[in-house]
Amino acid sequence: EQLALHPDHSPESIRYRVGADHNLLPDDPDLTEWMDEALRVIEQFPALFSRDLRTHSELPLTYLDEGQPVYGIIDRLVITAQQVTVIDYKTHRVQNRDQAEALSGQYRSQLLAYAKGLQRIWPDRPVKAQLLFTALPALVDLELGQT
Repeated sequence: EQLALHPDHSPESIRYRVGADHNLLPDDPDLTEWMDEALRVIEQFPALFSRDLRTHSELPLTYLDEGQPVYGIIDRLVITAQQVTVIDYKTHRVQNRDQAEALSGQYRSQLLAYAKGLQRIWPDRPVKAQLLFTALPALVDLELGQT
């Protein structure tokens, strides 16, 4: 996420920032794995991280649904004149797209809750939901039905 939040910073400067945030040395194997995975995702889906788009990362969303509070953190939000796309990152170590798609259904209620809140903000645009499985990487559309 730091790479998306700070596109002007080099991967190495972000490596140091993320390492410091997690008390890891810059050459820590976990940190190297995280950085490699993030760079693969950005390379595979450059449009999602383009500076030409109106986007938000780690966006808090709070609203009332039938008197009940709903709260979540949207990993990535892409806003165009045609639609609003909510993207949730998943770090499962799935081996292929079929496994990613099989897991997708369990996140439907989470993304539906995000879509309901976003529909209040942008009532004139459809809300699309996607799961980004970072280990593959694979982007899976999630059918929400009515919001």
